[in-house]
Amino acid sequence: MGLWQTELYLLSSMNDVEALAPWFHLTRIGMFLAPVTMALLTWHICGASSQWFKRLVLMPGFIGAAALALVNNTLMPSVLVPAQSGFLPQPDAIHRAFLVIFFLAMLGSLILAFIRRRVVPERERRRINWLLISLGWISAFSLASIAVAAQVGAYLSGLLGALSNAVFVFVLLYATINHHLTDAGSALSALFARVLAVGFTLGLYVAVTQLGEQWLQGNSLLVFSAIFLILAMEAYPHILRLVQPGTRKLILSGGYDVYSVKRATQRAFKRSIEMDDLRAVLDHYLKGVMLLERYEFLLVRVPEDGSSGSLRRIDGEVLAMPSQADLPALAKDGSQLIMIDEAEEPLVRVMRDCEAIVCLPLFYEGRLMALLVVGPSLSYKRSYFRYDDIQLLQWLMTELPATLSRIIEHDALIDDLDEAQKTMSLIELMNQYHHDIKAPLSIIDGVVSNDLYDREKQHRIILEQVARGTQLVSMMSSILRGQRERQTKPVTLEHVIRGCIVLFERDLSDVHFEMGDLPAVVGDINDLKILFINLIKNSVEAQLPNRPLTLTVAGGQTNDRVWVSLRDNGCGMSIEQQRALWSQADSQKATGSGVGLRAVKRIVDEHRATIEVASEPGHGTTFTLGFAKRIELSEHVRQRSEFKRLQ
Repeated sequence: MGLWQTELYLLSSMNDVEALAPWFHLTRIGMFLAPVTMALLTWHICGASSQWFKRLVLMPGFIGAAALALVNNTLMPSVLVPAQSGFLPQPDAIHRAFLVIFFLAMLGSLILAFIRRRVVPERERRRINWLLISLGWISAFSLASIAVAAQVGAYLSGLLGALSNAVFVFVLLYATINHHLTDAGSALSALFARVLAVGFTLGLYVAVTQLGEQWLQGNSLLVFSAIFLILAMEAYPHILRLVQPGTRKLILSGGYDVYSVKRATQRAFKRSIEMDDLRAVLDHYLKGVMLLERYEFLLVRVPEDGSSGSLRRIDGEVLAMPSQADLPALAKDGSQLIMIDEAEEPLVRVMRDCEAIVCLPLFYEGRLMALLVVGPSLSYKRSYFRYDDIQLLQWLMTELPATLSRIIEHDALIDDLDEAQKTMSLIELMNQYHHDIKAPLSIIDGVVSNDLYDREKQHRIILEQVARGTQLVSMMSSILRGQRERQTKPVTLEHVIRGCIVLFERDLSDVHFEMGDLPAVVGDINDLKILFINLIKNSVEAQLPNRPLTLTVAGGQTNDRVWVSLRDNGCGMSIEQQRALWSQADSQKATGSGVGLRAVKRIVDEHRATIEVASEPGHGTTFTLGFAKRIELSEHVRQRSEFKRLQ
C-alpha cells in the first residue's frame, strides 16, 4: 500500500519523465501486490481455513502479481504520457492484466467474507461486518480512481487513491481496536516499544561500526560490521522484551505485559501444591492483574455410563447435573474459549448463574476436568475482552489442566497418607492394649472356674466384666469405622475424653476432672477420639519409674473458644524437644514411631483448633487445646474430600 501511494505521489510531483520512469516501475510493484495482499488479510481475518480461496484467489493472484511486476520492469515497461498535473501510464496489456487480478482479489474477498459471516458467532460477525465495510470502501474508491484517472489528471487521481487508502486503514484499525483484536492503548504501547527497541538497536549498531572504522579497514571492517549486525538482530527481541513493560506502564493505566504475566503465573503454578494455592494465584492474576469482576472454578464429573454427573463449585454447591450427551454442549472441542453468545445449552444456563461471559473448558489427557467461567472486566463493562486478555485466557487453558491434575493427585496422596497414619496409630494402640480387651474374658474365666464366690457375686462380677469388655470393643470399633467415613456433629469434649480414658484405666493411678459445664463443639467424633487417645497414650508412655501416674483434665471457655487441657506428672520434655514436637519424623521414645503426634497435629488443623504445649523435664507435660464454639472442618479438608469423591 505504501509503495502504491509512493507511485501516485511521484506521478504528480516529478516533471522529468526519464528520471520518473525507473522509480515509477519500481514503486508500481506495490500496486500489483496491493489487491492480493488485501485478499491475504481477508483470508487471515476469516480464519485462514478456506482452501478454495487459497487455491483460486491467493495463489493465482500472487503468481500473477509477481509476473506482472517482473515483466513490467524488464520486457514490457509502461509508457508514461503527460496528463493534468503530472504523468499517467498509458493503458496497455499490463494495465488490463492488473484489473483482472484486482477484480479477482476483491470479488473473491467479498464472497469469502459473506460466506464466513453466515457461519460465525455474533462476536466474529461484528468483525466480519467491518471487514466487509472496509473491502467495499476500498473497492469502490479504487475503481473510481482507475475509471476517472484520465479525466481528472494525475494529481486528483493520486489524491483520490490516497484518500481511499487512508479511509481503508482507518476503518480497518477501528474494527481491529473495537472488535476483539486489540485496543488502542495496547497498540500504541506496542508501537512505541518497537520504535524504542529499533532506535536503540540501530543507534548501537551505528556507534559500534563507526568505532570499528577507526581500527579496521577493507574486508576486516565488512566482516566486523556483518558480525555485529547479526548480533544486533539477535539482541533486538531481548531489548524489545525489556522495553515493553515500561511502555505499558507509561501508556496504559490498567495494562499489563502478557509475556511477564505468563512467566510469573507459570512460576506461581509450579509452586502451587494445594487448591488454596491455586485459588490465590488465580485471584491475583484474574482479579488483580486482568481486573475481572468475578470468576468461578467448576469441577466436572460425568460418569462414563451416561448417567447424570455433577457440575459444582469448589465449596460443593451443585450447579448442573450433566450427562455424557451434554459434554459437547459444555466444552465444544475444547480448543477455544467459549463466549456466552456461542455457547449451547446447558452451558448458557451455567454461565448465567455465574454471571459469566466467557468459559474456558479445561481438558487433561482428553478428559474434561473443570470449567473456568469469568465475568466482565471492571475497567470496561463490555461483552468482549482486549487482545491481551484473550491471549492470557487462551494460555491459561493450556497451563491450568496439568496444574489442576497435579494438585488433585497431591490431595489424593495426602488423604491416603492421613489414612495410613491413622491406621498405624490405631494398630500401635491396639497392639499395646490388646490384653485390656482380653482381661474381662480372663476374669470371667477365673470366676467361673473357681468356687471362691457365691452365685450372686459371680453373677455380678461377670456382668461388670461383660459391660467393660463391651465398652472397650465398642470404643475400638467406632474408631475403626471413623477411618472410612468423616462426619461432623456437636460433640461434648468431656464425654469423648472419658470414653478414651477407659482404654488406659490400668495405667492411670488417678484421674481428676475439672471441666465444669462446657458447651458442645462441632467436629468429627472419631477423629477427636484419635486425638485424645494419642495425647493420653503420650502421657502414659512418659510415666516416671516408681511414680504413680496422675492425669488432670481441665476445661473452660471464653467468648468464642472452648479450651481443654490434659496435664500429667510424667518425665516432661526439654525446650528443644518441644520445638521439634510436630515436625520430626520419628518418635523421641525408644518404642514409638512418631505417628501419634503427627495425627494429633493433623486433626487439630482440620478442626481449625489450636494446641499448645507446656513442659518441664521431670515435672510433667500439659497439652492445651482450643476449639471454636461453632467450628467447621477446614475448607482445605472439604476440597480434598470433594476432589477424592469426584475422582
